[in-house]
Amino acid sequence: AALPKSGMTEWAAGIAIPRSSLILLKIDEKTRFTIHDVFKHEVSHIALGRAVDHKSLPLWFVEGVAVQQAGERLRERWLTTSRATLTENLLTLDSMDAGFPSTAAGVDMAYAESTAFIGYLIREYGWGHIRRVIALIRQGKTFHPAFLETFRAPLSTVEASFRRELETTASWWPILGDQGLFWGALSILAGLGLLFRWRKNQVDMANMDDVVESDSDEFA
Repeated sequence: AALPKSGMTEWAAGIAIPRSSLILLKIDEKTRFTIHDVFKHEVSHIALGRAVDHKSLPLWFVEGVAVQQAGERLRERWLTTSRATLTENLLTLDSMDAGFPSTAAGVDMAYAESTAFIGYLIREYGWGHIRRVIALIRQGKTFHPAFLETFRAPLSTVEASFRRELETTASWWPILGDQGLFWGALSILAGLGLLFRWRKNQVDMANMDDVVESDSDEFA
């Protein structure tokens, strides 16, 4: 009864309505995270809404900040991002400004990328830059000018740097946490090891043909 007319999507575990300072939590067998993490996530939405005086923000920014503030376990979402990098299925941030995809897989991808990008900003620039963007928006700027003034580069440029880092650092190692992918990668490495050993033995045999035989009874 307390839900807004738009309702709550099936996959959601909670919803925040910042203007009303209202948080609604759904607790059932489908809840994917602990209720404490979900609550902290929704509190972040309330706090961020107040901080910008309820001005418009991109959804990826709102959700990425909430995940980082809630301290949710990011392993599963990082795995999703890593696999998408390998298959070139990453979403653009602009496509997540007003909403996330409607499918469960699309939602996972959107959360993964939002979380990863905000994490990248925090690691490279610090929380101070996030707070400055929020302060500038509260003062009357819209998101993109506030981002440009804070990071000294347009969002598209910073996003491109983020994607390059994902391709070089996040594409391979995180997926080893997946058991199936881990054993597949291990099999490939083992096969390469056997091939290297066979090649080495072939070289050693060829070298032995060039050794001059002697009358020595010593054996190595």
